[in-house]
Amino acid sequence: MSPNPVPSPKKVSKQWAGDEARLARVVAETRPPAPPAPPPRSVRVAKPKESPPPAPGSAAARGETELDPVPQRGEAYPEAAADAGPALDAWHGSYTDLVSIDALKRSGNRVAEFAPELVFADDDRQRVPATRDFPWRCLCSLSITAANGTRWVGTGWLAGPRTVVTAGHCVFLHRQGGWARRVEVSPGRNGTDAPFGPVTSDDLHSVTGWTEDENPALDYGAVVLPAPLDLGWLAYGVYPDADLQGLRVNVFGYPADKPPGELWGTSRLLQQVLPERLVYNLSTFGGQSGAPVFEKSGNDRVVVGIHNYGDVSGNIATRITDAVYDDIEAWKPKA
Repeated sequence: MSPNPVPSPKKVSKQWAGDEARLARVVAETRPPAPPAPPPRSVRVAKPKESPPPAPGSAAARGETELDPVPQRGEAYPEAAADAGPALDAWHGSYTDLVSIDALKRSGNRVAEFAPELVFADDDRQRVPATRDFPWRCLCSLSITAANGTRWVGTGWLAGPRTVVTAGHCVFLHRQGGWARRVEVSPGRNGTDAPFGPVTSDDLHSVTGWTEDENPALDYGAVVLPAPLDLGWLAYGVYPDADLQGLRVNVFGYPADKPPGELWGTSRLLQQVLPERLVYNLSTFGGQSGAPVFEKSGNDRVVVGIHNYGDVSGNIATRITDAVYDDIEAWKPKA
């Protein structure tokens, strides 16, 4: 199914914040002790550069940032593990040849992961520490085992009690045998702490525009979990162009240039609104494929795109169009 290039008037699914009473009991029973505060460091940081304001006559900026801006501390790139090396973003499973993949895994320098996505010089990403809280527990770290047994990483988000939406290349890897063998989903992961998982599934979905045509604009899919979770889920919506222009969006996920399992992200204004894609100049990194691109308005979050690429013009998401919306609805188990 191909997305309708001209979305219908705005429509939005329902958000649910989860069963807070039950989750509060679970969190109270399992919350680990707080880690010791890191020693102070003397660092120089550049002032984050805000996206340019809309051109005169264009729509006024709207939307809210999820986290208050804070100075960004530098982070060292994690070293590659011994033997086969770290798992790469699943993007490489469809686009990168085997020799280059082996070189990336053995290099020990994750800067090579910049290929599919961009970290801008004025990187203002922030870490999310309270991942057990809504909406962060709806974001999922993905560990992907391809058909040939290779391992990859990505991000997903809960769109229903059993439906985790992600990039198509996180469930169907063209150069690694097609459909993944399984995907391990860890909602609200925070480093080594996986409070609501991991949950493993081989019930995977995408569209022929990705699995057969390899169309980057149709690079989206889903993982259906074997049992429902009470964590809540994000809303998603079809917005007309006028509602997207000047909109501030948030993109958070599990980037591989940060310590494994940490949730990072930031917010900026959309830069381009295209019929099937959205472009933004906020920083992302390999491992964030499948992350939600969402608007925050008060207590409501609405996903308007599925992050999956980056190039010199900025980072890119598949836009939620009528057909994308309908596919997500179809991937929700009825029972």
